[in-house]
Amino acid sequence: RVPKRGLIADLLAAVAGLRSLPMEELVATDVANGYVHRRFDQQGSMSTLNDDARPTIFHVVRSLSSTHVCPVSGDENIGDIDVEQATASGQSGSVLIYLVHRRLQKVKRYFMNPYAAELFNTPLLLTIPPSCHGSDLYKTVFEAVRHLVPDAPLPTGTGAAYPFSLSLTNRDGSACSQCSWREGCLGCRIPPKSDKLLQLRSEATLGIDWDAKILEKFYKPQLARHVHIDESVELARIERNTPESLAQCLERLVGQEEIVSYCKDCTKAKGDFTEAPHDKGFKIWAGGPLLVFQLKRFQVKDGTSYKLHNLVTFPVELDIRPYLAQGADRGDNESRRSSQSEGTDESSNPSLGENQDLLRNDPPSNGKTEGKSTKGTKEKDKHILFNTLSREHTVYDLFGVVNHIGGMGSGHYTAFVRKLGNDPSSSSWWCCDDERVYAVKEEDVVSMNAYLLFYTRRDVATGSLGLEQVFPSEPDRSSKVVRPEDIKRRNWSPQRRCGSRFSLGNYLSGSQDSGGFCGVM
Repeated sequence: RVPKRGLIADLLAAVAGLRSLPMEELVATDVANGYVHRRFDQQGSMSTLNDDARPTIFHVVRSLSSTHVCPVSGDENIGDIDVEQATASGQSGSVLIYLVHRRLQKVKRYFMNPYAAELFNTPLLLTIPPSCHGSDLYKTVFEAVRHLVPDAPLPTGTGAAYPFSLSLTNRDGSACSQCSWREGCLGCRIPPKSDKLLQLRSEATLGIDWDAKILEKFYKPQLARHVHIDESVELARIERNTPESLAQCLERLVGQEEIVSYCKDCTKAKGDFTEAPHDKGFKIWAGGPLLVFQLKRFQVKDGTSYKLHNLVTFPVELDIRPYLAQGADRGDNESRRSSQSEGTDESSNPSLGENQDLLRNDPPSNGKTEGKSTKGTKEKDKHILFNTLSREHTVYDLFGVVNHIGGMGSGHYTAFVRKLGNDPSSSSWWCCDDERVYAVKEEDVVSMNAYLLFYTRRDVATGSLGLEQVFPSEPDRSSKVVRPEDIKRRNWSPQRRCGSRFSLGNYLSGSQDSGGFCGVM
């Protein structure tokens, strides 16, 4: 387990500590379909890997004259290999090369070659001198793959016959790295008895072309497929696949986070720029008549995009009271007096009377406000506040779910819709999939494809609060509303746009002309 915001070096350090290996002897790669796609830089960010990535770590086993590497998850009985390497060229250092296991398969349809190379098993890595003889290379490779064919006869003498041949191939082992594709070459063969020095570049790929009879008679697929899985991998998989509830998401949303940032009081006291720890949090003061949750399933990190397929469970009935901010609510008497003074029937809309005072930012009125009546002040607040918010009605009922089926690049949207009956127990759920609409069970609504959740407050669902109060059909006439039609009809005034400063407040009060659409923008 490594931090997601860490480096590849942190991953190598964790593996080194887990297996008691030196960190400098580990190489992190991306392996798929039998070959190495890329090699990870130790200073690269772990955030470039998605949650389903399975990087392969190779252990570099060093000896005095040569080095070969094998997967950490592979057979553990491979020891240090001391193979004589030709260094007559005087070149120092070593290069890292990749080796892929290949077997030739005859194909019915082909263009240039009736045979195609098929990859199998886990690739190998070798570090060798940049110049070496073919015989030394064959001997080193055979020692690295000997555990796959333990019963095969050992090559002896100068004219030893190896159970495979080596070829120069491209990265995925499908063709030759030296010849043009027009020649249909699957890889130029490296002779095992050549006295000529072989020049290899870093991260070159060699194909291990196995003899078909050797594979059929001596190859041990159980040994080749053996992978040691550490218990931390299984724990991480269980944790990632464990369903997460909407309640847990809400708890993290309203939870506090400690951050270090600029502190005005500390800076003023010390006379220098000072940072101090602060508590950062998100608070919910009241709930609206409709509640929509968007699950963050689409992730983009450092240019890598992927979708999260975690199952998030959500209830049909949701109470948000545990997630509301702590506050001293004003008594019902003052709210009731406010409603009665304005001629509002609180019984017909319990949320309106409740929120007139709960959602105000100014202190309670004492009946005198600089020459203006209390009624006038409350009338002004009534137009400013969204009066359908409530801290009393906190129970919500699920009535719709939007699903996304697919991945980051493409997919399909469906919806589950709740059809209300005469009573809550008689409601039913329906799936809308393009032109198809069919009934589904309530337990099928919760799935790993859920993307958007739609809830309605219980007093709205039961009709205590009508839609005409949630969504007023006519705007308040006491305040001016910016209408695009009015803006388009106004004269375009270049001198006003260039020489006059526009104030949206003055425009709403009618004391300033907008000067056209550009003036408003």
